[in-house]
Amino acid sequence: MQVRNAHHLKAHNPEGFKVLEKYITNYLSRKGRNVDNMVKALQRNRAKYRKLSYEDALEELICNALSDIATDENAMSAFLELNESERKTLISVLRDIAQKIRDWAKSLTGQEYRRLVTESENLRYLANELNKQLKKIEEQKKPQEVV
Repeated sequence: MQVRNAHHLKAHNPEGFKVLEKYITNYLSRKGRNVDNMVKALQRNRAKYRKLSYEDALEELICNALSDIATDENAMSAFLELNESERKTLISVLRDIAQKIRDWAKSLTGQEYRRLVTESENLRYLANELNKQLKKIEEQKKPQEVV
């Protein structure tokens, strides 16, 4: 399922979306996927409904991939390719999207509600795991005390 609020993120937090885009394209590339080919395929597939610019198709790809990343144990390696500021932004963005999904899910019932809550929990879990990794990196950067 596509995370609907990532589209909202691009309009209201372009810097955060840029970091999310970089993270997901790094992730897809590490998995051996050609992002450019994926975007062009999405453009072709959607052409019968409406024409998508390259940028719009890339945004769609980012939003669609977000759910997959939230449950992939290998997502950490793409995180490590980001700089410190981008890592912090990404963690904040993931938490924000998770909260928006949870808030939106409150208006639903049954299976759709449970599915969205699970997706929200997966994103929150990923953000927490990335935050733990960020803290480890920060600890390693601190000068070691000489005894």
